[in-house]
Amino acid sequence: MVLWWIQSRYQQPAQLSKPITTSTRFVFKLSGVTVPQNLKIQIMTVTGRVVREITQAELGTLHIGNNLTDFAWDGTDQFGSH
Repeated sequence: MVLWWIQSRYQQPAQLSKPITTSTRFVFKLSGVTVPQNLKIQIMTVTGRVVREITQAELGTLHIGNNLTDFAWDGTDQFGSH
């Protein structure tokens, strides 16, 4: 079994409490020896409801170390609602 750990990095923590005005990309660090085959990012409300699930195909090319996703989230859910 191989385990991976994704570590979030927020450059501007104050932005987390504000609504997204245009879009946001994800910056994170992937550790381990190989990139996981099945990776997704889930965006959740504070109550734990999944608002948006972003698949590995949407994220773009990933590698061990620091990553900046190709995907830019516009703040909408799976159905396009804000």
